Amino acid sequence: MAHILVVEDHQDTREILRTVFESLGHRVSEAGDGQTGLDVTFEDPPDLVILDLRLPVLDGWGYLERLRKHPVGQDIPVLLATADGAAAVREKALSSSCDDLLVKPVPLRTLIERAEKCLEGRKC
Repeated sequence: MAHILVVEDHQDTREILRTVFESLGHRVSEAGDGQTGLDVTFEDPPDLVILDLRLPVLDGWGYLERLRKHPVGQDIPVLLATADGAAAVREKALSSSCDDLLVKPVPLRTLIERAEKCLEGRKC
């Protein structure tokens, strides 16, 4: 199956996502901040990144910008999952190089469906 990287500062959320996606047969890596997320991405490129925006060290926007400038990260699908549902955030996210945006709290079924679409190469 696929390799999914979860870049999220809340450990409980990372653990839930790890459990869910591993139960579906995927391999899951985790990072608690954006810089660690980049390090993991460049060492072992994932097939999909689930990315929070509010992160320590390097926020999600910084992660996304650096990811897309690196040859390894240009084609990796990124699913943003953030608690900030402001119109400006939505507009920036959807006009940026992310592939989809979900506003937390996200029903688990919705997150799984959108992640699977990204992994299948369809528009998330």
